[in-house]
Amino acid sequence: MKTILLIFITLNTLFATTLPELLKTALNSSPTLEVINERILSNKAKTSLSSTLSNPQISYLQNSINVREPMAQKSLFIKQSLPYFGILKSQEKILFTHETILRILHKKTEVALVGQIKKEAYTLWKLESLLHIVSHFEHLTEQNIALTSAYSTTTDNLHMGIMPEIGRASCRERV
Repeated sequence: MKTILLIFITLNTLFATTLPELLKTALNSSPTLEVINERILSNKAKTSLSSTLSNPQISYLQNSINVREPMAQKSLFIKQSLPYFGILKSQEKILFTHETILRILHKKTEVALVGQIKKEAYTLWKLESLLHIVSHFEHLTEQNIALTSAYSTTTDNLHMGIMPEIGRASCRERV
C-alpha cells in the first residue's frame, strides 16, 4: 500500500498533478476498492437469483423392452421444489445486509486511502517548502559572503563608500 502511495506522490511531483486529480487516480486504480466493488456486484447477482424459484426438473421414464406390449409404460415427470414460506424473503434480507456491510467497508477503505494520500501529499509539500526556504537561505548566505568579502577587500577602511553602491545594487535585484 505504501509503495502505491509513493508512486502516486512521485508522479505528483513529476507531472505536477493536483491533489484532486491524484485522489481520483488513486481511487480508480486501487486494487482493494476494485475487489470490494466486485464483491458488491456478485452480491447483487446473488440477490436477483435468490428471489426466483429453482429451475424445474424434467425426467422421462420408459419402462418396457418392447413398446408394443400392453404393460409398456412411458412417463414424463416435472418436479418443482417450492421453498417454505418466508425463505426467499429471508435470503433477500441476508444478502441485502451483506451488501450494506460491503458498502460500509468500501467507504471505510476509501476514506483510509484518501487520508493516507493527503497525509503523504502534505508531508511532501512541507518538505518542498522547507527545501525552498533552505535554498533561499543559501542564496542570502552567498550574498552575505559577497558583501563581507567586499568589505574586507576595500583599502583604507572605506566601508562607507561601498555601502551606498551595494545598497542600490541589492534594491535593483529585489525589483
